[in-house]
Amino acid sequence: MLFIFDLDGTTIDSSHRQNNQIVIMTARVIGKADFKFLDDNRLGYDYIYSRAFGDNTPDDILKKRMVYKMAMDMRKSLAWIRSNAYMFDDNNSVRQCLTGLGIRCYNPTSYNETKKVI
Repeated sequence: MLFIFDLDGTTIDSSHRQNNQIVIMTARVIGKADFKFLDDNRLGYDYIYSRAFGDNTPDDILKKRMVYKMAMDMRKSLAWIRSNAYMFDDNNSVRQCLTGLGIRCYNPTSYNETKKVI
């Protein structure tokens, strides 16, 4: 199985998934503070993809390109990605785009709402 997570708007704790591959795809320009957050919270990953500084590509197109890059990096076919990947992203246009590729995409915001402390 392959799990792909967005960062902003998506809360994850991947420590219990140590036997699966974890990929982070974020439309933000990732910096030292982001890596520190991931490390401090023991959010491990096998691959991480982020926006290059100065890149204004819309999020859905950016993440579609990231999926193709990830497939090449992992030496897997898009068919394998379709069969094994589960994407969690709060951006509707990203979910629609990647669902169009045949990737299962889930909106984590409803799960996040149930965990808010009142």
